[in-house]
Amino acid sequence: MSTLTHADDHDHDHKPTGLKRWFFSTNHKDIGTLYLIFALTMFFVGGSMAMIIRAELFQPGLQFVDPQFYNSMVTVHALIMIFGAVMPAGVGLANWMIPLMIGAPDMALPRMNNMSFWILPFAFALLISTLFMEGGGPAGGWTMYPPLVLQTGAAFPFLILAIHFLGVSSIMGAINIIVTVFNMRAPGMTLMKMPLFVWTWVITSFLLVASLPVLAGGVTMLLTDKYFGTSFFNAAGGGDPVLFQHIFWFFGHPEVYILALPAFGIVSQIIPAFSRKPLFGYASMVYATASIAILSFFVWAHHMFTVGLPLKGELFFMYATMMIAVPTGVKVFNWMATMWKGAMTFETPMLFSIAFVILFTIGGFSGLMLLAWDDGGAYALLGPSGCGKTTLLNIISGLLVPSEGQLLFDDEDVTALEPDARNIAQVFQFPVIYDTMTVRDNLSFPLRNRGVDEQVIAQRVAEIAAMLELEPMLDQKAAGLSPPTCLELPRHRPA
Repeated sequence: MSTLTHADDHDHDHKPTGLKRWFFSTNHKDIGTLYLIFALTMFFVGGSMAMIIRAELFQPGLQFVDPQFYNSMVTVHALIMIFGAVMPAGVGLANWMIPLMIGAPDMALPRMNNMSFWILPFAFALLISTLFMEGGGPAGGWTMYPPLVLQTGAAFPFLILAIHFLGVSSIMGAINIIVTVFNMRAPGMTLMKMPLFVWTWVITSFLLVASLPVLAGGVTMLLTDKYFGTSFFNAAGGGDPVLFQHIFWFFGHPEVYILALPAFGIVSQIIPAFSRKPLFGYASMVYATASIAILSFFVWAHHMFTVGLPLKGELFFMYATMMIAVPTGVKVFNWMATMWKGAMTFETPMLFSIAFVILFTIGGFSGLMLLAWDDGGAYALLGPSGCGKTTLLNIISGLLVPSEGQLLFDDEDVTALEPDARNIAQVFQFPVIYDTMTVRDNLSFPLRNRGVDEQVIAQRVAEIAAMLELEPMLDQKAAGLSPPTCLELPRHRPA
Protein backbone atom coordinates (compact mmCIF):
# COMPACT_ATOMS: atom_id res chain seq x y z
CA MET A 1 0.00 0.00 0.00
CA SER A 2 1.45 3.33 -1.03
CA THR A 3 0.87 6.81 0.34
CA LEU A 4 0.46 9.81 -1.98
CA THR A 5 2.69 12.63 -0.77
CA HIS A 6 3.39 16.13 -2.03
CA ALA A 7 6.97 16.94 -2.77
CA ASP A 8 6.38 20.62 -2.01
CA ASP A 9 4.26 22.35 0.59
CA HIS A 10 2.55 25.10 -1.39
CA ASP A 11 1.66 28.21 0.62
CA HIS A 12 -1.44 29.72 -0.95
CA ASP A 13 -1.56 32.72 1.44
CA HIS A 14 0.37 35.10 -0.81
CA LYS A 15 0.40 38.33 1.21
CA PRO A 16 2.37 41.14 -0.42
CA THR A 17 5.03 42.73 1.73
CA GLY A 18 6.88 46.03 1.76
CA LEU A 19 5.60 48.70 -0.63
CA LYS A 20 3.46 46.17 -2.51
CA ARG A 21 1.41 45.68 0.63
CA TRP A 22 0.40 49.34 0.58
CA PHE A 23 0.07 49.82 -3.19
CA PHE A 24 -2.01 46.72 -3.87
CA SER A 25 -3.72 46.04 -0.54
CA THR A 26 -7.44 45.28 -0.50
CA ASN A 27 -7.52 44.95 3.29
CA HIS A 28 -9.85 47.50 4.86
CA LYS A 29 -7.46 48.19 7.75
CA ASP A 30 -4.51 48.86 5.45
CA ILE A 31 -6.59 51.15 3.25
CA GLY A 32 -7.99 52.91 6.32
CA THR A 33 -4.43 53.49 7.52
CA LEU A 34 -3.46 54.87 4.10
CA TYR A 35 -6.39 57.31 4.24
CA LEU A 36 -5.40 58.47 7.74
CA ILE A 37 -1.73 58.95 6.81
CA PHE A 38 -2.73 60.81 3.64
CA ALA A 39 -5.11 63.04 5.63
CA LEU A 40 -2.35 63.87 8.13
CA THR A 41 0.03 64.70 5.27
CA MET A 42 -2.54 67.00 3.68
CA PHE A 43 -3.12 68.67 7.06
CA PHE A 44 0.55 69.61 7.09
CA VAL A 45 0.49 70.77 3.45
CA GLY A 46 -2.69 72.81 3.94
CA GLY A 47 -1.41 74.06 7.29
CA SER A 48 1.78 75.33 5.68
CA MET A 49 -0.38 77.35 3.29
CA ALA A 50 -2.31 78.72 6.27
CA MET A 51 1.02 79.79 7.79
CA ILE A 52 1.81 81.74 4.62
CA ILE A 53 -1.62 83.39 4.82
CA ARG A 54 -1.19 84.33 8.48
CA ALA A 55 2.39 85.59 7.95
CA GLU A 56 1.16 87.86 5.16
CA LEU A 57 -1.61 89.21 7.40
CA PHE A 58 0.77 89.81 10.33
CA GLN A 59 0.66 93.52 9.61
CA PRO A 60 -0.89 95.77 6.94
CA GLY A 61 0.70 96.01 3.51
CA LEU A 62 2.60 93.50 1.41
CA GLN A 63 5.00 91.37 3.44
CA PHE A 64 6.17 88.17 1.76
CA VAL A 65 4.05 87.17 -1.26
CA ASP A 66 2.30 88.99 -4.10
CA PRO A 67 -1.52 89.29 -4.04
CA GLN A 68 -2.06 86.68 -6.79
CA PHE A 69 -0.07 84.04 -4.89
CA TYR A 70 -1.81 84.99 -1.63
CA ASN A 71 -5.21 84.41 -3.24
CA SER A 72 -3.96 81.10 -4.64
CA MET A 73 -2.87 80.09 -1.13
CA VAL A 74 -6.34 80.87 0.23
CA THR A 75 -8.00 78.88 -2.57
CA VAL A 76 -5.76 75.81 -2.56
CA HIS A 77 -5.55 75.76 1.25
CA ALA A 78 -9.33 75.48 1.48
CA LEU A 79 -9.60 72.77 -1.19
CA ILE A 80 -6.81 70.75 0.46
CA MET A 81 -8.25 71.03 3.97
CA ILE A 82 -11.79 70.07 2.90
CA PHE A 83 -11.18 67.42 0.26
CA GLY A 84 -7.68 66.30 1.28
CA ALA A 85 -7.68 66.36 5.08
CA VAL A 86 -11.09 66.24 6.76
CA MET A 87 -12.90 63.99 4.28
CA PRO A 88 -10.10 61.37 3.89
CA ALA A 89 -9.67 61.29 7.68
CA GLY A 90 -13.34 60.40 8.04
CA VAL A 91 -13.16 57.81 5.27
CA GLY A 92 -10.07 56.29 6.92
CA LEU A 93 -11.95 55.81 10.18
CA ALA A 94 -14.93 54.42 8.25
CA ASN A 95 -12.72 51.89 6.47
CA TRP A 96 -11.16 50.80 9.71
CA MET A 97 -14.25 50.65 11.90
CA ILE A 98 -17.36 49.83 9.84
CA PRO A 99 -16.50 46.19 9.00
CA LEU A 100 -15.51 45.61 12.64
CA MET A 101 -18.68 47.23 13.96
CA ILE A 102 -21.11 45.28 11.75
CA GLY A 103 -19.29 41.95 11.82
CA ALA A 104 -18.19 41.99 8.17
CA PRO A 105 -14.91 40.35 7.06
CA ASP A 106 -13.98 43.37 4.90
CA MET A 107 -15.54 46.04 2.72
CA ALA A 108 -17.90 44.76 0.04
CA LEU A 109 -15.81 46.06 -2.87
CA PRO A 110 -12.18 45.82 -1.76
CA ARG A 111 -10.53 46.47 -5.14
CA MET A 112 -12.64 49.58 -5.66
CA ASN A 113 -11.67 50.56 -2.12
CA ASN A 114 -8.02 50.46 -3.14
CA MET A 115 -8.68 52.44 -6.30
CA SER A 116 -10.76 55.10 -4.53
CA PHE A 117 -7.79 55.84 -2.28
CA TRP A 118 -5.07 55.89 -4.95
CA ILE A 119 -7.00 58.42 -7.02
CA LEU A 120 -6.47 60.95 -4.20
CA PRO A 121 -2.67 61.43 -4.31
CA PHE A 122 -2.78 61.97 -8.08
CA ALA A 123 -5.71 64.40 -7.79
CA PHE A 124 -3.88 66.51 -5.22
CA ALA A 125 -0.61 66.34 -7.13
CA LEU A 126 -2.59 67.78 -10.06
CA LEU A 127 -4.12 70.49 -7.85
CA ILE A 128 -0.84 71.54 -6.22
CA SER A 129 0.94 71.53 -9.59
CA THR A 130 -1.30 74.42 -10.69
CA LEU A 131 0.73 76.71 -8.41
CA PHE A 132 3.68 76.31 -10.79
CA MET A 133 1.79 76.91 -14.05
CA GLU A 134 1.72 80.01 -16.22
CA GLY A 135 -0.61 82.57 -14.70
CA GLY A 136 -0.39 81.00 -11.23
CA GLY A 137 -2.77 78.71 -9.41
CA PRO A 138 -6.51 79.16 -9.03
CA ALA A 139 -7.16 82.36 -7.08
CA GLY A 140 -10.95 82.61 -7.03
CA GLY A 141 -11.61 81.04 -3.63
CA TRP A 142 -12.63 77.42 -2.99
CA THR A 143 -16.19 78.37 -4.01
CA MET A 144 -14.86 79.10 -7.53
CA TYR A 145 -17.38 81.84 -8.27
CA PRO A 146 -17.51 83.14 -11.83
CA PRO A 147 -16.54 85.49 -13.35
CA LEU A 148 -13.50 85.72 -11.03
CA VAL A 149 -12.44 82.08 -11.32
CA LEU A 150 -12.66 82.28 -15.12
CA GLN A 151 -9.69 84.66 -15.02
CA THR A 152 -7.49 81.72 -13.95
CA GLY A 153 -4.70 81.07 -16.47
CA ALA A 154 -3.38 77.75 -17.74
CA ALA A 155 -4.19 76.14 -14.37
CA PHE A 156 -7.96 76.26 -14.89
CA PRO A 157 -8.57 72.93 -16.68
CA PHE A 158 -6.24 71.18 -14.22
CA LEU A 159 -8.27 72.58 -11.33
CA ILE A 160 -11.49 71.25 -12.86
CA LEU A 161 -9.95 67.84 -13.60
CA ALA A 162 -8.62 67.58 -10.03
CA ILE A 163 -12.10 68.31 -8.65
CA HIS A 164 -13.58 65.63 -10.91
CA PHE A 165 -11.02 63.10 -9.65
CA LEU A 166 -11.80 64.01 -6.05
CA GLY A 167 -15.51 63.59 -6.71
CA VAL A 168 -15.03 60.18 -8.36
CA SER A 169 -12.93 59.00 -5.42
CA SER A 170 -15.52 60.13 -2.87
CA ILE A 171 -18.45 58.59 -4.76
CA MET A 172 -16.61 55.26 -5.07
CA GLY A 173 -15.94 55.24 -1.33
CA ALA A 174 -19.55 56.14 -0.57
CA ILE A 175 -20.95 53.37 -2.76
CA ASN A 176 -18.61 50.91 -1.06
CA ILE A 177 -19.88 51.88 2.40
CA ILE A 178 -23.54 51.68 1.36
CA VAL A 179 -23.12 48.23 -0.22
CA THR A 180 -21.10 46.96 2.75
CA VAL A 181 -23.61 48.07 5.37
CA PHE A 182 -26.71 46.85 3.54
CA ASN A 183 -25.29 43.50 2.39
CA MET A 184 -22.65 42.36 4.88
CA ARG A 185 -24.02 42.85 8.39
CA ALA A 186 -23.64 39.90 10.74
CA PRO A 187 -26.76 37.78 11.45
CA GLY A 188 -28.95 39.56 13.97
CA MET A 189 -27.37 42.95 13.27
CA THR A 190 -30.49 44.84 12.21
CA LEU A 191 -30.26 48.44 11.01
CA MET A 192 -31.51 49.75 14.36
CA LYS A 193 -28.87 47.78 16.22
CA MET A 194 -25.94 49.25 14.32
CA PRO A 195 -23.54 51.56 16.20
CA LEU A 196 -24.35 55.19 15.53
CA PHE A 197 -21.00 55.76 13.84
CA VAL A 198 -22.09 53.31 11.14
CA TRP A 199 -25.41 55.12 10.76
CA THR A 200 -23.75 58.50 10.35
CA TRP A 201 -21.50 57.11 7.61
CA VAL A 202 -24.37 55.43 5.76
CA ILE A 203 -26.24 58.74 5.73
CA THR A 204 -23.08 60.66 4.81
CA SER A 205 -22.54 58.26 1.90
CA PHE A 206 -25.99 59.02 0.51
CA LEU A 207 -25.20 62.74 0.81
CA LEU A 208 -22.00 62.22 -1.19
CA VAL A 209 -23.74 60.26 -3.93
CA ALA A 210 -26.52 62.84 -4.21
CA SER A 211 -24.50 66.08 -4.02
CA LEU A 212 -21.15 65.52 -5.73
CA PRO A 213 -22.59 65.02 -9.25
CA VAL A 214 -24.14 68.50 -8.93
CA LEU A 215 -20.70 70.00 -8.22
CA ALA A 216 -19.28 68.03 -11.15
CA GLY A 217 -21.94 69.49 -13.43
CA GLY A 218 -21.30 73.03 -12.16
CA VAL A 219 -17.54 72.95 -12.68
CA THR A 220 -18.02 71.36 -16.13
CA MET A 221 -20.28 74.29 -17.05
CA LEU A 222 -17.46 76.61 -15.91
CA LEU A 223 -15.11 74.72 -18.20
CA THR A 224 -17.41 75.09 -21.21
CA ASP A 225 -17.93 78.78 -20.44
CA LYS A 226 -14.18 79.36 -20.56
CA TYR A 227 -13.19 77.18 -23.51
CA PHE A 228 -16.27 76.32 -25.58
CA GLY A 229 -18.17 79.59 -25.89
CA THR A 230 -21.15 78.76 -23.68
CA SER A 231 -22.72 81.41 -21.44
CA PHE A 232 -24.15 79.53 -18.49
CA PHE A 233 -22.71 82.08 -16.07
CA ASN A 234 -21.88 84.94 -18.47
CA ALA A 235 -24.41 87.75 -18.21
CA ALA A 236 -23.28 89.22 -21.53
CA GLY A 237 -24.38 86.01 -23.26
CA GLY A 238 -27.68 85.70 -21.40
CA GLY A 239 -26.35 83.63 -18.49
CA ASP A 240 -26.35 84.39 -14.78
CA PRO A 241 -23.31 84.19 -12.47
CA VAL A 242 -25.67 83.70 -9.52
CA LEU A 243 -26.79 80.42 -11.12
CA PHE A 244 -23.37 78.98 -10.30
CA GLN A 245 -23.84 79.97 -6.67
CA HIS A 246 -27.10 78.01 -6.58
CA ILE A 247 -25.40 74.97 -8.14
CA PHE A 248 -22.36 75.21 -5.91
CA TRP A 249 -24.23 75.62 -2.64
CA PHE A 250 -26.70 72.87 -3.51
CA PHE A 251 -23.57 70.73 -3.20
CA GLY A 252 -21.86 72.95 -0.63
CA HIS A 253 -24.36 72.78 2.20
CA PRO A 254 -24.72 68.98 2.16
CA GLU A 255 -20.90 69.05 2.10
CA VAL A 256 -21.02 70.82 5.48
CA TYR A 257 -22.80 67.77 6.89
CA ILE A 258 -20.56 65.37 4.96
CA LEU A 259 -17.78 66.86 7.10
CA ALA A 260 -19.83 67.05 10.32
CA LEU A 261 -21.93 63.87 10.49
CA PRO A 262 -18.98 61.45 10.84
CA ALA A 263 -17.76 63.65 13.72
CA PHE A 264 -21.23 63.37 15.29
CA GLY A 265 -20.91 59.60 14.96
CA ILE A 266 -17.49 59.55 16.66
CA VAL A 267 -18.76 61.66 19.56
CA SER A 268 -21.83 59.42 19.82
CA GLN A 269 -19.52 56.44 20.40
CA ILE A 270 -17.09 58.13 22.80
CA ILE A 271 -19.56 59.81 25.18
CA PRO A 272 -21.49 56.58 26.05
CA ALA A 273 -18.22 54.66 26.47
CA PHE A 274 -16.73 57.12 28.97
CA SER A 275 -20.08 57.79 30.69
CA ARG A 276 -20.54 54.01 31.27
CA LYS A 277 -24.10 54.31 29.93
CA PRO A 278 -25.87 53.43 26.67
CA LEU A 279 -26.47 56.34 24.31
CA PHE A 280 -29.62 58.17 25.38
CA GLY A 281 -32.35 58.11 22.72
CA TYR A 282 -30.63 55.93 20.12
CA ALA A 283 -33.61 55.88 17.72
CA SER A 284 -34.11 59.64 17.95
CA MET A 285 -30.41 60.13 17.18
CA VAL A 286 -30.74 58.01 14.02
CA TYR A 287 -33.85 59.90 12.90
CA ALA A 288 -32.24 63.27 13.76
CA THR A 289 -29.20 62.38 11.64
CA ALA A 290 -31.41 61.41 8.70
CA SER A 291 -33.49 64.59 9.14
CA ILE A 292 -30.38 66.77 9.07
CA ALA A 293 -29.26 65.05 5.86
CA ILE A 294 -32.62 65.51 4.13
CA LEU A 295 -33.05 69.13 5.23
CA SER A 296 -29.48 69.95 4.15
CA PHE A 297 -30.72 69.89 0.53
CA PHE A 298 -33.31 72.63 1.25
CA VAL A 299 -31.20 75.33 2.93
CA TRP A 300 -28.46 76.10 0.39
CA ALA A 301 -29.46 79.70 -0.33
CA HIS A 302 -28.79 80.83 3.25
CA HIS A 303 -25.27 81.21 1.86
CA MET A 304 -26.67 83.70 -0.66
CA PHE A 305 -28.87 86.14 1.25
CA THR A 306 -27.07 89.18 -0.19
CA VAL A 307 -27.32 88.29 -3.91
CA GLY A 308 -30.80 89.74 -4.42
CA LEU A 309 -33.09 86.74 -3.90
CA PRO A 310 -36.84 87.32 -4.04
CA LEU A 311 -38.30 87.94 -0.59
CA LYS A 312 -40.33 84.71 -0.67
CA GLY A 313 -37.17 82.78 -1.45
CA GLU A 314 -35.32 84.40 1.44
CA LEU A 315 -38.17 83.54 3.79
CA PHE A 316 -38.26 79.91 2.64
CA PHE A 317 -34.56 79.41 3.22
CA MET A 318 -34.70 81.24 6.53
CA TYR A 319 -37.45 78.95 7.86
CA ALA A 320 -35.78 75.84 6.43
CA THR A 321 -32.57 76.82 8.20
CA MET A 322 -34.48 77.25 11.45
CA MET A 323 -36.00 73.79 10.96
CA ILE A 324 -32.61 72.09 10.63
CA ALA A 325 -31.74 73.40 14.09
CA VAL A 326 -34.38 71.08 15.62
CA PRO A 327 -32.72 67.69 14.90
CA THR A 328 -29.37 69.30 15.71
CA GLY A 329 -30.72 70.31 19.11
CA VAL A 330 -31.99 66.75 19.63
CA LYS A 331 -28.42 65.51 19.22
CA VAL A 332 -26.99 68.00 21.74
CA PHE A 333 -29.63 67.17 24.35
CA ASN A 334 -29.12 63.42 23.84
CA TRP A 335 -25.36 63.78 24.32
CA MET A 336 -25.97 65.75 27.51
CA ALA A 337 -28.55 63.22 28.72
CA THR A 338 -26.08 60.40 28.08
CA MET A 339 -23.56 62.10 30.38
CA TRP A 340 -26.18 62.94 33.00
CA LYS A 341 -25.58 60.86 36.16
CA GLY A 342 -23.11 58.70 34.28
CA ALA A 343 -19.96 57.28 35.87
CA MET A 344 -17.83 59.55 33.73
CA THR A 345 -14.07 59.38 33.43
CA PHE A 346 -12.20 62.15 31.68
CA GLU A 347 -9.66 60.47 29.46
CA THR A 348 -8.45 62.41 26.42
CA PRO A 349 -11.17 61.19 23.98
CA MET A 350 -13.87 62.24 26.46
CA LEU A 351 -12.28 65.66 26.95
CA PHE A 352 -12.23 66.24 23.20
CA SER A 353 -15.86 65.10 22.91
CA ILE A 354 -17.06 67.35 25.73
CA ALA A 355 -15.21 70.27 24.15
CA PHE A 356 -16.88 69.39 20.84
CA VAL A 357 -20.36 69.51 22.40
CA ILE A 358 -19.64 72.84 24.12
CA LEU A 359 -18.19 74.49 21.00
CA PHE A 360 -20.89 73.05 18.75
CA THR A 361 -23.56 74.49 21.07
CA ILE A 362 -21.88 77.90 21.16
CA GLY A 363 -21.71 77.82 17.36
CA GLY A 364 -25.43 77.07 17.19
CA PHE A 365 -26.39 79.84 19.61
CA SER A 366 -24.24 82.35 17.73
CA GLY A 367 -26.41 81.57 14.70
CA LEU A 368 -29.36 83.11 16.56
CA MET A 369 -27.72 86.50 16.00
CA LEU A 370 -28.42 86.05 12.30
CA LEU A 371 -32.15 85.97 13.07
CA ALA A 372 -32.10 88.86 15.57
CA TRP A 373 -33.05 91.53 13.03
CA ASP A 374 -34.64 93.70 15.69
CA ASP A 375 -31.39 93.96 17.67
CA GLY A 376 -28.86 94.66 14.97
CA GLY A 377 -28.54 91.03 13.92
CA ALA A 378 -28.78 91.89 10.26
CA TYR A 379 -25.84 94.19 10.75
CA ALA A 380 -23.89 91.40 12.44
CA LEU A 381 -24.64 89.18 9.45
CA LEU A 382 -23.75 91.70 6.77
CA GLY A 383 -20.51 93.16 8.04
CA PRO A 384 -18.15 94.20 10.82
CA SER A 385 -18.54 97.31 12.94
CA GLY A 386 -17.25 100.25 10.96
CA CYS A 387 -15.86 99.97 7.44
CA GLY A 388 -16.78 98.25 4.27
CA LYS A 389 -18.84 95.29 3.48
CA THR A 390 -22.32 96.17 4.75
CA THR A 391 -24.85 96.44 1.96
CA LEU A 392 -26.12 99.74 3.27
CA LEU A 393 -27.75 101.05 0.13
CA ASN A 394 -29.70 97.82 -0.20
CA ILE A 395 -30.67 97.89 3.47
CA ILE A 396 -31.91 101.47 3.23
CA SER A 397 -33.91 100.83 0.09
CA GLY A 398 -35.18 97.54 1.53
CA LEU A 399 -36.47 99.39 4.59
CA LEU A 400 -38.65 101.49 2.33
CA VAL A 401 -40.35 98.54 0.60
CA PRO A 402 -44.04 98.49 1.56
CA SER A 403 -44.97 95.31 3.43
CA GLU A 404 -48.74 94.78 3.54
CA GLY A 405 -49.23 98.52 3.13
CA GLN A 406 -46.76 99.53 5.85
CA LEU A 407 -43.11 100.44 5.95
CA LEU A 408 -40.81 97.89 7.53
CA PHE A 409 -39.55 100.64 9.84
CA ASP A 410 -41.77 103.47 11.04
CA ASP A 411 -41.19 107.08 10.02
CA GLU A 412 -39.33 107.93 13.22
CA ASP A 413 -36.83 105.10 12.62
CA VAL A 414 -36.31 106.04 8.96
CA THR A 415 -35.63 109.63 10.02
CA ALA A 416 -33.20 108.35 12.65
CA LEU A 417 -31.19 106.69 9.90
CA GLU A 418 -30.51 109.97 8.16
CA PRO A 419 -27.52 111.33 10.15
CA ASP A 420 -25.56 108.09 9.86
CA ALA A 421 -26.47 107.69 6.21
CA ARG A 422 -25.33 111.10 4.90
CA ASN A 423 -22.27 109.65 3.24
CA ILE A 424 -23.87 106.39 2.24
CA ALA A 425 -23.24 107.08 -1.43
CA GLN A 426 -19.54 106.57 -0.76
CA VAL A 427 -20.00 102.97 0.45
CA PHE A 428 -19.58 100.79 -2.61
CA GLN A 429 -17.22 98.06 -1.37
CA PHE A 430 -19.57 95.08 -1.39
CA PRO A 431 -20.83 92.45 -3.86
CA VAL A 432 -24.30 93.76 -4.66
CA ILE A 433 -23.26 97.32 -5.52
CA TYR A 434 -21.93 97.49 -9.07
CA ASP A 435 -19.50 100.25 -9.93
CA THR A 436 -20.47 100.09 -13.63
CA MET A 437 -24.09 100.91 -12.76
CA THR A 438 -25.46 104.32 -11.91
CA VAL A 439 -26.45 105.24 -8.38
CA ARG A 440 -30.09 105.20 -9.52
CA ASP A 441 -29.76 101.63 -10.82
CA ASN A 442 -27.98 100.52 -7.66
CA LEU A 443 -30.80 101.92 -5.54
CA SER A 444 -33.42 100.29 -7.77
CA PHE A 445 -31.68 96.91 -7.82
CA PRO A 446 -32.96 95.39 -4.53
CA LEU A 447 -36.47 96.75 -5.09
CA ARG A 448 -36.68 95.36 -8.63
CA ASN A 449 -35.45 91.97 -7.46
CA ARG A 450 -38.27 91.86 -4.94
CA GLY A 451 -40.83 92.34 -7.69
CA VAL A 452 -41.78 95.91 -6.75
CA ASP A 453 -43.73 97.83 -9.41
CA GLU A 454 -41.62 100.24 -11.52
CA GLN A 455 -43.70 103.28 -10.52
CA VAL A 456 -43.22 102.42 -6.84
CA ILE A 457 -39.48 101.93 -7.50
CA ALA A 458 -39.22 105.41 -9.01
CA GLN A 459 -41.06 106.88 -6.02
CA ARG A 460 -38.89 105.03 -3.50
CA VAL A 461 -35.66 105.97 -5.27
CA ALA A 462 -36.74 109.62 -5.19
CA GLU A 463 -37.45 109.33 -1.42
CA ILE A 464 -34.06 107.69 -0.76
CA ALA A 465 -32.24 110.24 -2.92
CA ALA A 466 -33.91 113.10 -1.05
CA MET A 467 -33.18 111.56 2.35
CA LEU A 468 -29.52 110.91 1.51
CA GLU A 469 -29.03 114.07 -0.60
CA LEU A 470 -28.12 111.97 -3.64
CA GLU A 471 -30.14 113.81 -6.32
CA PRO A 472 -27.11 115.41 -8.04
CA MET A 473 -25.38 112.03 -8.49
CA LEU A 474 -28.30 109.71 -9.32
CA ASP A 475 -27.13 109.22 -12.91
CA GLN A 476 -23.44 109.12 -12.05
CA LYS A 477 -21.56 105.81 -12.27
CA ALA A 478 -20.81 104.33 -8.85
CA ALA A 479 -17.17 103.89 -9.89
CA GLY A 480 -16.73 107.65 -9.95
CA LEU A 481 -17.67 108.17 -6.31
CA SER A 482 -15.34 108.56 -3.37
CA PRO A 483 -13.73 105.60 -1.56
CA PRO A 484 -15.77 103.75 1.11
CA THR A 485 -16.37 105.56 4.36
CA CYS A 486 -16.69 103.89 7.78
CA LEU A 487 -20.35 103.84 8.81
CA GLU A 488 -22.27 101.89 11.44
CA LEU A 489 -25.78 100.71 10.73
CA PRO A 490 -28.22 102.08 13.34
CA ARG A 491 -30.01 99.47 15.41
CA HIS A 492 -33.76 100.00 15.43
CA ARG A 493 -36.64 97.69 16.16
CA PRO A 494 -39.04 97.04 13.25
CA ALA A 495 -42.53 98.40 13.58
